Amino acid sequence: TGEDYTKKIYDSIKEGDFATPIEILENFLAKGKNNQATYSVLSYCYFQTGDFEKATESYRELVNICPDNPKYIFYYAQCLFKSSEFNDAQQVCEQLKGTDLEKEAVQLMAAISYEKGNFFEAKKNLRKIEASDFSTLVNKG
Repeated sequence: TGEDYTKKIYDSIKEGDFATPIEILENFLAKGKNNQATYSVLSYCYFQTGDFEKATESYRELVNICPDNPKYIFYYAQCLFKSSEFNDAQQVCEQLKGTDLEKEAVQLMAAISYEKGNFFEAKKNLRKIEASDFSTLVNKG
């Protein structure tokens, strides 16, 4: 039943086993159960296993399903960053202007600029964030 699958998925995640939920959720997708809940948990599991390419694909689908959810957009940008798709990650971060996650998006854009070797742009992005923010001070370090 659905409740049994849900329990098995969340118990496995709690135990640090992401392979079991991935297998169950991929089967759900194969059966046409491509909804927010399936993609949300599947994306998380892929991210936790370090499979950033699959996490990127999964978050992309999740953003298509829920285009107004800033958390999903941010996680999508993070996956793009982790997959070294820096230009795409930067474009996705731009979508977070004016949201509750704008500061996090600017921090991610600073990291993207740094990874691309554009240190001036990285510092410029960090300056956009309040100087009192501890993580910004650490990044400037």
